[in-house]
Parts: sequence; structure tokens; C-alpha cells
Amino acid sequence: MPPAPPVVSGEGSVEVRRGETVKLECHARGDMPITLTVAKDGKSLNTNDYRYSLEILESDNGVRAELRITSVTPQDSSVIACTATNAYGSHTHQMELKVQDAPEAPRDLRVTREGSRSVTVTWAAPPSPNAAITHYSVHVRVVAVNSVGDSPSSEPLTFRTEGEAPSASPLSVRAVGTSPREVQLTWTPPDKDTWNGQLLGYYVGHRKEGALGTGRSFSFDTVGVTGGSEESWTVGGLERYTRYIFVLQAYNAKGPGPLSSEVFASTQEDVPEAPPEEVVCVALTSTRVEVTWSPPPVHLTHGQITSYTLTYTPMDDHTGINHDLRAHSVSESNR
Repeated sequence: MPPAPPVVSGEGSVEVRRGETVKLECHARGDMPITLTVAKDGKSLNTNDYRYSLEILESDNGVRAELRITSVTPQDSSVIACTATNAYGSHTHQMELKVQDAPEAPRDLRVTREGSRSVTVTWAAPPSPNAAITHYSVHVRVVAVNSVGDSPSSEPLTFRTEGEAPSASPLSVRAVGTSPREVQLTWTPPDKDTWNGQLLGYYVGHRKEGALGTGRSFSFDTVGVTGGSEESWTVGGLERYTRYIFVLQAYNAKGPGPLSSEVFASTQEDVPEAPPEEVVCVALTSTRVEVTWSPPPVHLTHGQITSYTLTYTPMDDHTGINHDLRAHSVSESNR
């Protein structure tokens, strides 16, 4: 094989809980010698932090980097980049480290409605680093009061709130036609404070542009969660050279959230499925003929017709035998 830059491989996304130890590895293969460096969020590792230890190990199979971090904190969440370089170039592989932590205290606690025997209490969701809030635990004590004074407090009552469907749609939705019958969609998950539970997956809907009906006319695929910072799905079985509308919904155990904004994409062109129609050949002179035709049906062209190829061959007047086949290309604009 010809000389080439090295290739670096490793994990894509790693999740770990606060206080645990994590080991990240990347492996560079290629023409030696190879120099392998590791960076955090685009900067050199802090070698003064005793929790970080980095080993670079060489073997017959290449070079391996092992980064070990003890007692991780949310501040360790970052993008770890391994860059391998040899005489022919360089290559970088990125790994996303997500440190999960317990949520902070709920915010903006308030009573929004008061009754003689009931109250309504509301609060705002707190930050929850890299782990969705699944429910809230509410502790209640009741004290009776009269003109003389207060009673002892009741025994505490603890209950959990129910979850609800996600309150936001997927973000940064993009659609690109990748073949005559496929469109690839990419998106990022909604903000975690809108998950309202554990995100289980997505519903990916599509329909042809111009089709009648409401959002219920979409055909939906069910897509699981990979846990990465970006999700993708390829919708197949589409019509060739056709414009489609796409929407997405995130869902959890309580159901689907709101639809995303609509995005549009067209499947790619394909070869025509039918020949030209109404082909007529008229002799004009002893050396000239005129050939006319109509395009194939629009629904069978599968794209923009740019030219036609005329294929013809001289024929022996006496034997009717065809001689060498000849071809001539005619652009659509010159017809």
C-alpha cells in the first residue's frame, strides 16, 4: 500500500457518574513513526491535576493512548481529541466525555393557587448535568392552626409527581437526499430540561409535498436513542426525484412531544423509466431525414431530461440487413 497518514480510532461518547473513575483509549495505526497527542476541548491536558494520568504506549500495531481520570466532576465533561501524526499527514478522533451528576435544587418554588383544603405548588426545573430528570419527590407536612395556636405537624407524606411527554421538539433538524429513494435526516436532542423523563426515542414523519391533509397524514418511523450529541436516520422507500416534507417528535414513557418545524428535501434523480413517445421519421431529401418525438411521461422521467441520444444505422436496400450502428446526442434545448 502507498504511504498514508495514520488512522485513529476510539470510543465516540462515554458517560460516567460524578466521583467515578473513567479510562479513555484511542489507538493510532499507520506508517511509523507516529506521534500521538491528547487534548481536552482543544487545549493541552493539565498535567498539574493529579486526577489526570496519560500513558502513550507503542506496539507492533501502532500507538495507543490511555487517559485515566479519577474522581470525575461535571467540570471534566469535555471533548477529548486524539491526534496522530506521521511523515504523511495527521488524523484526529474525538471522544465526548459526559459526567452525570444529581440535579440541583428545584427553583422558583411558589404557591399558585390556595384553597381551604388544597394548594397548588409549582417550581422550575433545575440544571441536571448530563442526566434527564425522571420525576420529583414532594414531602408534605400539615399543621392545623386555630385561635389558640398550632398543632403538632402531621407525619410526613411523600409522593412522586408523574412524568409527562417531552415539552420541546428535536433541534437543528436537517434533511438531505442521498439516493433516488432515500433521504437522510440529522438532528440534535431537545434540551434535557424539556425531556420530562427518560427520552426513549423519536418519531420521524414524512409525506410528499403537496399531499392533502394535516400532520396526521405523515408516515412515521420509530427511531431509538443512541445517546450521542447528534442523531441520524435514513428514510427509505421514497419515490424518485420527489420533494418531501419531514418532521420529528421526541417521546418518553408518557408519549410524544411537539412536532419539530417542517424541513424539506428531494430524493435524487434516476434514469428515465420510459422511452420517448410518438417517434416519427420523415424523409426530407435523399440525404436528410427529420425525426420528431414527445418526451416520456413526466412521472416516469425521474429528473430533468438534459438530452436525447438518436441511434440509427444504414440499411441495405436489397437485403434489409443493418450495418454499423451510429449514435447522435441532441440536447433538450436544441430539439
